[in-house]
Amino acid sequence: MTRSVFDPAAAAYDQLRPAYPAEMYDALERLSEMSLRGARVVEGGAGTGIATEALAARGARVLAVDVSLAMLRHHRVPASAVVGRAERLPARDGSVDLVCYATSWHWVPFDQGVAEAVRVLRPGGSLALWWNKSADRDQTWWRSCWASVCRRGVAPGAPYARDYEVHDLDEDLRRTGAFTDVVRHETRWERSVPVADRLAELATHSAVIALGEQLDDFLAEQRATLTAAFPDGMVRERYLTHLHVGRTG
Repeated sequence: MTRSVFDPAAAAYDQLRPAYPAEMYDALERLSEMSLRGARVVEGGAGTGIATEALAARGARVLAVDVSLAMLRHHRVPASAVVGRAERLPARDGSVDLVCYATSWHWVPFDQGVAEAVRVLRPGGSLALWWNKSADRDQTWWRSCWASVCRRGVAPGAPYARDYEVHDLDEDLRRTGAFTDVVRHETRWERSVPVADRLAELATHSAVIALGEQLDDFLAEQRATLTAAFPDGMVRERYLTHLHVGRTG
């Protein structure tokens, strides 16, 4: 059976991870110069289908691929979901309009992932990468959270993330020579969630899952920090959704 670090958190991941704003999908259509309606899409690292559901709602025909059978068991569009890897997408050469990764590209070996996307894309197709980045990094409660993870001996990040949070992904895509153009869009948005939901969502992140026996102490510490920062019990989270689109010739 195929497994991933997220297997134990699959149900909570689906219920609690933030989705992506409608404006981002509007930008995806604009930057890729294609309508999602009727588009043939392969979504790598699809997880429980948070992005798959939104793509399908816009009329895309999505094949959702993930290494984790446990995650796919919670998939929101189960008929579209298959077990597979980014390095070996289950699609024919030149058969796809769009290959995309929603908050999962940092788990993909970069050069292999690009080469495989280019293999399955038709001429004029696009590779789209997007993720939600917290815009609260200047806030004490946010800094305290991830400092606490590091203090417990776990480094946030994924195996193929080359300084994922700050490096210029556009330049990495351009240097491959695989794309005629690389463009970017950023969307700012906010949501409010109860402290309990914020804590449960934290427990779906790979670095927090890796805390193991230290998890309960970590969450108790974060509950105290969040309660002090948000005495009304609602955590106001700010996000910046980054979208990068590489268009082929």
